[in-house]
Amino acid sequence: MANNNFFDRGFDDKTSIKLGLYESYLFEFLGVWIASSVRERAPKEIDIYDFFAGPGVDSDGVPGSPMVAYEVIGKFAERLSVTGQKVRLWLSDIDEKRVASLKALFSNKAEWPANTSIEIHQMDFRDALNANRGRLGKVPALIFADQFGVKFITPDIFRKLVALKATDLIFFITSWTLNRFADHDNIKKYHEGIGEHLKDAKAEHIHRKVKDYYQSLVPAGHQYHLAPFSLKKGPNVHGIIFGTSHIAGMRKFLNVAWKIDSDRGEADFDIDDDRLIDDTHQMDMLGDDRRPKKVEMFQEELKEAIISGRLGSDKAVHEFSIYAGFLPVKHAKPVVDQLRKEGVLEIDGGGVRLSDACCKEPRRFILTAP
Repeated sequence: MANNNFFDRGFDDKTSIKLGLYESYLFEFLGVWIASSVRERAPKEIDIYDFFAGPGVDSDGVPGSPMVAYEVIGKFAERLSVTGQKVRLWLSDIDEKRVASLKALFSNKAEWPANTSIEIHQMDFRDALNANRGRLGKVPALIFADQFGVKFITPDIFRKLVALKATDLIFFITSWTLNRFADHDNIKKYHEGIGEHLKDAKAEHIHRKVKDYYQSLVPAGHQYHLAPFSLKKGPNVHGIIFGTSHIAGMRKFLNVAWKIDSDRGEADFDIDDDRLIDDTHQMDMLGDDRRPKKVEMFQEELKEAIISGRLGSDKAVHEFSIYAGFLPVKHAKPVVDQLRKEGVLEIDGGGVRLSDACCKEPRRFILTAP
């Protein structure tokens, strides 16, 4: 089977992007929960779950997600020794040989920083979830589910994960498989009704639509948001979906995603066929100041929402931007600044603040005559 040979082939550039995204977000995640000094409200324990861990390295010895987590945790060793907080890394895989490789790789636990622990198990995904039901939702956690195929993060599993408190989710899914075989019984068995979400979608946008499908599964009234990152291999598009119930988690994920894709923050290819010119000097000579269509559409929508009064504070603009998949300071501030310059908008209390500081002390927008 293809998944059994995946690690033997060595990681390709798509896997490297995926692991890089995981590494960067894990660093941000631990940075939030591990206190810089001893604090009463800081959690005593933090969990990291890797439910499809594999052998830990590929055939060339390139680190996989378990080694990535180990390296990131090590960067917080000094802070952990001060705060006394504990980090627990759970690694599991259904394959016996992969688990044996993992255990050999991490056999010397003396190398682990103080206040950290590792658990390695040969276990099915659902069994691994059940084995941790006493901790999930009670201890701050990041779940990384680099699944093979589409059959594991099903609607029932997804809804259970969404309901967990203080738990962020990163999972991989082969979106092109869902698109190609949406009407096949083997797909319907796990994702009934997904065909309606993918109908008439452009091939390049399939992963976006899969994200929308999962967003539709979030129970009504539940504040849980998703962001996609699409990866293209040949004609096929698949990718990562990130989920969180807290705006801080979404903000940090978007910071990572926009560093990888500075044009759209969601893909490793020209997902909207913008055909932007990369050479800044050439752009200036040609008078070409094109922006990605995605950014233009967002900024037009934001402008209308402010002028109509729907967004009445810097906090409202900040949240609107984040949940639309954009960076408030980079993408929303130019719109607010232009409206102020045109005399359409004033801000009660001074200048606009669109960093996370605005969420603590919002400043009200005042619409004026143009």
